[in-house]
Amino acid sequence: MRDLCRAREEALRDLKTAQWRLQALLLRQAIRYTGRATWGPAHLRWLSEVVCPTPAQPSVFPAYVRAVPEHTARLARLEQARTDQGQTWRLRSVVDALQALRGVQCTGAVPAVAA
Repeated sequence: MRDLCRAREEALRDLKTAQWRLQALLLRQAIRYTGRATWGPAHLRWLSEVVCPTPAQPSVFPAYVRAVPEHTARLARLEQARTDQGQTWRLRSVVDALQALRGVQCTGAVPAVAA
């Protein structure tokens, strides 16, 4: 279970890095999103419509855009694996007891018990 928690932390860090890279590229080119929430469906649609002003960017920009959904999917797979393993884990009752506390979710309870 600890390995799954570490892999999730790594996947989350990779996702944030991919998002940061993409935002940095857009800001360097003064391309700004005018919508409300970033990284939602509307924002991802907007990213697919962005036109890069320089000739070298069309080779880099799609890779940056593709990285965000790939890391999001990886994170979702790890979350599902952790949930599946948590159902048969011997310390599940402790995790359930922690989740009974206000504000404690699975993402916080499992690493705390695994440590």
